[in-house]
Amino acid sequence: MKRRTRLAQKKFSGGKISIPVPPTVQAVKNNWKEMIASVMLLLGIPCSPYTVTRYKTEKGNLVAKDTNIYGRKIQMRELRMKLLQKHEQYMHIFTDTMINDMEPEELRHNVMKFRSNLQEGTPIEDLREMLRTIQRTRTLVLWHDQVSGKWGGGRLAANMG
Repeated sequence: MKRRTRLAQKKFSGGKISIPVPPTVQAVKNNWKEMIASVMLLLGIPCSPYTVTRYKTEKGNLVAKDTNIYGRKIQMRELRMKLLQKHEQYMHIFTDTMINDMEPEELRHNVMKFRSNLQEGTPIEDLREMLRTIQRTRTLVLWHDQVSGKWGGGRLAANMG
């Protein structure tokens, strides 16, 4: 019988409830390496480099070690392409020919999906222009460390229209 290796479990006092152990440092490093290799995590281009000198003692001697530190700059084109691929399944882009061939009721229905304050007497040409604008304008919101949610850092918002 093959033995299955498991992470150790942390237990509260009483021994009835256990919680999982967080991943090891090596597992996190391997995960990051895989994400970088598969281009899920963009490293970008190094920018603004500077050198930091760190001192430590080795066998009673003070040793200086220089470390290069730099920021990362990711091109907007790469970010746009990555997000386009990620959200392509949710996008409903109509060509000019498709918009021009739409029946008035179908056109009104597609505009109403995004604009609830549409007035009844709106001309068809205005509806077509609204649909083109709605379908082709994107807002890009990125966190500086490529995470989303309220715990992300500073953000960059750009209109991708």
